[in-house]
Amino acid sequence: MTPPLTFEGTHRIVETPDYRIQVNEAGEGHPVLLIHGSGPGASGWSNFAPNVAALSARYRCIAVTMPRVGGVEPAVRGDRA
Repeated sequence: MTPPLTFEGTHRIVETPDYRIQVNEAGEGHPVLLIHGSGPGASGWSNFAPNVAALSARYRCIAVTMPRVGGVEPAVRGDRA
């Protein structure tokens, strides 16, 4: 039996020049990008956690938390204000 997927087990940060973007990633195969809606508490994990286990059995699921939402922060760069 496969252990349940968790936020901590699938979480990573993608660094861009302007943002630190939170993603939750699980599975292998063709990528499926999961983009959450808006509203209080909306994040990639909160919107898609129930679906990630089923989808990740066949696909590489990438649940993105959009910039400035759910703890995603602007990147701190010395050359940016």
